[in-house]
Amino acid sequence: MKPLRSKLLRYLRELARAGQPCPLNRDLAAHLGASADGISEALTQLRDLNRIAIERVGNRRIVTLLGEGIATADPRPAPEPIVVRPRVREIIDTASRIFDVPAKDIASASRLRMHSTPRQVVCYVASQRGWRSTEIGRVLQRDHSTVLYGLDRVRARRAADAEFAAKVAELLERSPVRVVAG
Repeated sequence: MKPLRSKLLRYLRELARAGQPCPLNRDLAAHLGASADGISEALTQLRDLNRIAIERVGNRRIVTLLGEGIATADPRPAPEPIVVRPRVREIIDTASRIFDVPAKDIASASRLRMHSTPRQVVCYVASQRGWRSTEIGRVLQRDHSTVLYGLDRVRARRAADAEFAAKVAELLERSPVRVVAG
């Protein structure tokens, strides 16, 4: 039994160093050329000798090699990252500083070009950051088709006006999507 314990311990060490999860007993047995009962007994002996600690995760497990402080990988899937997009209000505030127009005027009913252009850029940046046209329209008190029109205007003007394109790029840069660990 002692040779199986040492083979098992070596294999668990390899798995832990490679960041792999601990297989089921039958898979360990197949890999090491032993019986599943022999693997189960060897694991119990290693645990009783304080060589390993076993944490159950459903029908899987995480095995920690106590003398070395390393463990097999957690078999549970890693949590999905959380994407945090900037709020439309934050984009309006940033656009206000870039275009030198008060935020209240960007969100107002004004049709003046000095107010509508930054508003259209806000629509464009917000859509690039994952907001739907209806959501953007709700914040700006506009219909979603007005938002879509603004997107088209910004795309066309970006291609023709380098200075305008630079302001749009600055707003995009200053309104990042953040990814938070899940």
